[in-house]
Amino acid sequence: DHYDLIYPFSNHVKALHEVQKFFVEETRLGIPAEFTNEGIHGLNHTLATPLPAPIAIGSTWDRALVRRAGEIAGEEARLIGYHSVYAPILDVARDQRWGRTVESYGEDPFVLGSFGSALAKAVQDKGVIACVKHFALNSMEDLRFYVDVHIDDRALHEVYLPHFKKCVDGGALSIMGAYNRYEEYHCCESKKLLTDILRKEWGFDGFVMSDFVWGVYNAERSLRAGLDLEMMFTMKYSEANIRKCLNKGLINPEHLDRANANIIRTLLRLEPDIVLVDFMMSGMDGIKLVEKVKERKPDISFVMISKVNDKSIVQRAYDAGVEFFINKPVSIVEGERVLGNVAERIRMKEMMNSIRSMFDNAHLVQPAYKGAAEPENKKAKSMDCRNIDILLSELGLLGESGVKDIRLICSYAADNNRVYDKSILGKVAEEESDNVRNVEQRVRRAIRKGLTNAAQAGLEDIISDKFTIYANYVYDYSALRDEMNCISKGTGSGGRISISRFIEGLLLYDSNM
Repeated sequence: DHYDLIYPFSNHVKALHEVQKFFVEETRLGIPAEFTNEGIHGLNHTLATPLPAPIAIGSTWDRALVRRAGEIAGEEARLIGYHSVYAPILDVARDQRWGRTVESYGEDPFVLGSFGSALAKAVQDKGVIACVKHFALNSMEDLRFYVDVHIDDRALHEVYLPHFKKCVDGGALSIMGAYNRYEEYHCCESKKLLTDILRKEWGFDGFVMSDFVWGVYNAERSLRAGLDLEMMFTMKYSEANIRKCLNKGLINPEHLDRANANIIRTLLRLEPDIVLVDFMMSGMDGIKLVEKVKERKPDISFVMISKVNDKSIVQRAYDAGVEFFINKPVSIVEGERVLGNVAERIRMKEMMNSIRSMFDNAHLVQPAYKGAAEPENKKAKSMDCRNIDILLSELGLLGESGVKDIRLICSYAADNNRVYDKSILGKVAEEESDNVRNVEQRVRRAIRKGLTNAAQAGLEDIISDKFTIYANYVYDYSALRDEMNCISKGTGSGGRISISRFIEGLLLYDSNM
């Protein structure tokens, strides 16, 4: 009945929302679900980027490349809606008959530890949990579900465990137990591995989960050994089984408290600083969601994605606490760029607040630029144009003849609930004893020059501040792209400009700063 939520993948976000809505609203404790997926050579999703096999990446001896692979998998997992990815694989690949040799970085523990910790950190730096696997001694194909490995402690700690410890020392938050047995017990039932070594010796404080289907054979032994979470489908950790174990005295509530605490504590540690919210998602009022979260976590920054053109709805979103608004669909690749821009804007906002606080404390608050002086006989309410002048300066517009008009328009628009309409041009023309056509031409010339400057900056350095931060407040991405194409081909100007977008972008920038 719910196949339409799985395919096409355009329904993916809706599916995640409906599942999450059930867990939050219909279960006794309202604890959100954790969504997870494979991420061994890129996130395992049709919308994500497939990457080379780890055995190939391991052959490069390039930790920076591994980090980049982790950043891509982590970023795409977060954008699609996952909380964790199953990666890296750290099994020692010393037998080429092993079916997953291509998913390991190689046969050397040092290489495995170096590359594995780099990938895990890169994934987690993107706000997604990295689940390191398979712990431990899992490097065989035949009988891997049943083989009982016996090994002396020196070989165990010098060959088969140091790379896992490297990841734990680097902050990995999740470990997946292996299928095989170790000293008679399945790895997910091994107290020596999961508690004595992993937690007591290494100080691991994340959560431990089983492998797929055949990872757990006995709920009592696994819970006592230190396994926190069972992967589907055998359901040895089902409510019925757990109740039987409790009733028989095989486990006690402390075992359950420990497992739940490990999982929830770990998920809370990666609560994001920036959240993308889709306003148009069926069954959810994105604005109400923002309001609820802001009450609990006021420091979280929200970016709302929407096709809505109703300015009253946009204003509601801003009033609720949305700091940035994307009025178009966002691809995964562009989403990464958007989140990077938002993070940089937040950093700049904090920096400007700090600078302004320094001036306020010293009683030295003055316009940031000489060009920020207010026009004489101004009829609109006085407006501090310091922040607006910062953006205009970065676009290379201070000193242009249309800047005085732009400041006046911003003042009138600010009086009009920060909304621009064409009647404001008439007010500016009247105040300057000019006609509307001249005012509009001066403003359009200034906006056009700013677009050209931003596009030129983009050609010189696609990740320059001017292109990715300032320009995106006031220009449509497609306009910048078209302008860059025209400049690169020498065919003149081609990007479309909009006075209303430019003015409202300036006001948005001013309010954010």
